[in-house]
Amino acid sequence: MGNIDLSRLVFPPNTAGRNVEAFARRALWDVGLNYGHGTGHGIGNFLSSNNVPLAAGMFTSIGRCPRRGAGQLEEMVRGCAKGPKILPCWGASPGLSMGWGGGCWGLALCWALLLSSEPGYYRDGEFGIRIEDIALVVEAQTKHPTGEEPFLTFEVVSLVPYDRNLIDVSLLSQEQIKYLNAYYETIRARVGPELQRQQLEEEYRWLQRNTEPFPLASTATAAAARLGTLAIGSLLSVLLAGLQA
Repeated sequence: MGNIDLSRLVFPPNTAGRNVEAFARRALWDVGLNYGHGTGHGIGNFLSSNNVPLAAGMFTSIGRCPRRGAGQLEEMVRGCAKGPKILPCWGASPGLSMGWGGGCWGLALCWALLLSSEPGYYRDGEFGIRIEDIALVVEAQTKHPTGEEPFLTFEVVSLVPYDRNLIDVSLLSQEQIKYLNAYYETIRARVGPELQRQQLEEEYRWLQRNTEPFPLASTATAAAARLGTLAIGSLLSVLLAGLQA
């Protein structure tokens, strides 16, 4: 649920990572639980898997991104080429700046940043759960565009279906189920053709099974209504037959 809520989130540009992280934890907070590890980390900068600043405990980001426009990505790359500018902090501190566009990578969640999203829950001595997505910060398609600086969201690019045994649909809202189904459609559209191209038929069938859409309440409600209508019809038939007798 935390992965879905974070991936669905739409937020203004220059939003600090720590301000959006609560959405990944909210479902646990609602029942008095939490997890003690970081929600995510940066990926790929300097060929490292777990990059600062987002490896620093939580999403620990402050500051502002460079202005979006032509050449911004090149500006970020040039900033990286100058080497990391590391601040003396760790854990839940303000973050470690890796130089993206004058310290953007670590100061705010900016367009084109790649990071992990991995909420979970661990109970000491018993079990642990963590599901990791890889997400790209992209422009959000909003009803009311905001001019030069559009709102942002996360696009999950790992494109791997979640284990269906881990999903209790009764705990999900309709919007969460719709997101999950749309994500599965994306996986089918992007991964399926490549599996077929490589003639990986068994893997393709596995993908199709594990990306079946989950039923929405409206479908279930319609089915229940049809069953109710049939039951009422059967009852009336019995009553009418009794009266005629």
